[in-house]
Amino acid sequence: FFFSSRRRHTRYWRDWSSDVCSSDLARQEFLDEIRSFRERLSTRVSIDQIFPPGIASAIVTYADQQGLTAEGFILPILCSVASIMGNRVRVAPIQGDDWTEPSILWGINIAVAGGGKTPVSRASIEKPLLPWQIREREKHAEALRRWKHARAQAERDAKAAASESGGDGHDPLEQFLSENPQPARRHLVINDATFEKLEMILENGSTPGLLAYHDEMGQWFSQLCRNPQASDRTKWLSLYPGSSIVTDRVGRDDVLVPHPAVSLMGNLQPARMQGLWAADAKANDGQPDGDGLWSRFLMQQLPDWDYTFGAQPAQLWPTLATLYEQIDAAVPPAHEEGKTPHCIVHISSEALPLFATWVNDLRDERKTRTNEEDRQYLAKGRGSTLRIALVLHAITQASCGMPLTTPISLQTIRGAVLLSLHYMTQRDQIMASLNPNHPAAAIKRLMARGSEWRQANGAAPVPLSQIRQWALPTRSCSSADRRAWLQQVVEGTPGCGQVVESRRSIAWLPPAD
Repeated sequence: FFFSSRRRHTRYWRDWSSDVCSSDLARQEFLDEIRSFRERLSTRVSIDQIFPPGIASAIVTYADQQGLTAEGFILPILCSVASIMGNRVRVAPIQGDDWTEPSILWGINIAVAGGGKTPVSRASIEKPLLPWQIREREKHAEALRRWKHARAQAERDAKAAASESGGDGHDPLEQFLSENPQPARRHLVINDATFEKLEMILENGSTPGLLAYHDEMGQWFSQLCRNPQASDRTKWLSLYPGSSIVTDRVGRDDVLVPHPAVSLMGNLQPARMQGLWAADAKANDGQPDGDGLWSRFLMQQLPDWDYTFGAQPAQLWPTLATLYEQIDAAVPPAHEEGKTPHCIVHISSEALPLFATWVNDLRDERKTRTNEEDRQYLAKGRGSTLRIALVLHAITQASCGMPLTTPISLQTIRGAVLLSLHYMTQRDQIMASLNPNHPAAAIKRLMARGSEWRQANGAAPVPLSQIRQWALPTRSCSSADRRAWLQQVVEGTPGCGQVVESRRSIAWLPPAD
């Protein structure tokens, strides 16, 4: 698509409005999208703005010692906390509002092999949750042993009563079973399970929330990015909003889960994403993410893992294990049968104006987007912001021993908006790599690389050879095409930095954050 000759490139940029958009308004929307992306690149997420001080310092200390990025821990922690809260808590902006959001988050950490995906997930998911799950299994085994012993006694009592009374209708076994159902085991995390097994886990009611964690998420995605009729894609799509599961198949008892809550967290390599995206397009008549599967995920790119060994390594998982169990203990019990099965948390009056402004900003941002996948993602933005706010609220309240039913504070809403902006920008960078033919994609990739260059090299201009290493606008274009492309981008797109002369060539000075 980008360009085999300077003449072809110049013609493309000159005729951009006729090739890409049909009006000055559409071109302005394109420029607004680039401007908004550039401004969001300056958003920096600080762990101190997201988590309480003790948890924030534990994350930063561990990340620094391990050579990991502290931001990489945010998504797995948020998804884990959401899964623990499960279907017991929802959030609504104001009291009595019909718009509520469940405690469900889906996230992906993206990095190359050795990029730190597994070390991050191990500390924030595996090591805190698996010992807890083992304790739950042991507790269930003991409860089941006692139940079986009591049931056997009830059977003996039933036989004795039948022989003594001659069958007067009283059945001690039936009474025992009605008063003492078989103990069900609570699950906290699963790595690999069929959807039928997932239904069985959720059906018994002992698992209010579940985390589906995949260290390598490529296989899970590849099964869903095929013919929708040949996968469980529609079922997973219904899990994100917490829609009821009703399954009735021949040869199997029907399954009813009225309020399922399954959060997802996984790791994925960038090299897998292009193939998955292409497979998704093929399976959906050329329209990838036509049903919003990808749009449900928050995405975080991780840099390469620069591991260093410490003689006395810090440990993060005990802090997180304590936090997770504090949150579990702080969640109010389910309401009585026949009433609302969850408690509702609202936004405080002082935080409502900020949230209302953010919803309007999302609406305006959505209008500027030039492809449907982005619009679909932003349409879910207000809901995902509420979900993030609910999880941050639970972390803050539970770690301080305060009730979760307290309204969400202004500071927490600010943190949720900040994170939403961050993940919006992260997704834009990722999607720019998946949609190389989209007009905005190469410019977004240029701006993202320029922001990274600025952080590492200050005000030093980027040589054209470096832009070639970034494969911009494409890996195959000539040096003359690349030079012409860069000049046209800077001239035709406000806020894209400056072109400066550099000996026999040119260089690019990215805009300051």
